[in-house]
Amino acid sequence: MAIFVTSGNEQRARARLAQLLKELRGRKTQREFAKLLGTSYTALQDWEKQVRLPREENLKRIAQLKGWPEEELLHYLFHASANSESLPEDPLEAIMVQVQTLSLLQLEKLKDYLATRLNQIHQATVCRQGQEGDSKPQMLEPDR
Repeated sequence: MAIFVTSGNEQRARARLAQLLKELRGRKTQREFAKLLGTSYTALQDWEKQVRLPREENLKRIAQLKGWPEEELLHYLFHASANSESLPEDPLEAIMVQVQTLSLLQLEKLKDYLATRLNQIHQATVCRQGQEGDSKPQMLEPDR
């Protein structure tokens, strides 16, 4: 796939790549992650510091780690804004579009956040039902 590179979109691509690499790397050291990619840690440092972009074979490996075809990675890196120009008006639909661009690490964080948030809502609901139960009139048993 051919990409027309200008100084503006190359700088944006470097910034997006740096962010993506840090997300994919997670808690691994640069050396560990570079070994996983099959490159030197100095190359990885340059990419994360936005000094330069990787060669095509390294972009392919990065795309594989992200779970994207190479074309999707290139689109993400070089196009104005991934999905933001065509986000649906419905907030939930917009979130679902954005979720498609998240890394595995980001998806894991989102899953944890949603689980915590749902638990908070559940606890608040249970607590409120308990309080309402105390203030409701009691059903009396008929006299026998």
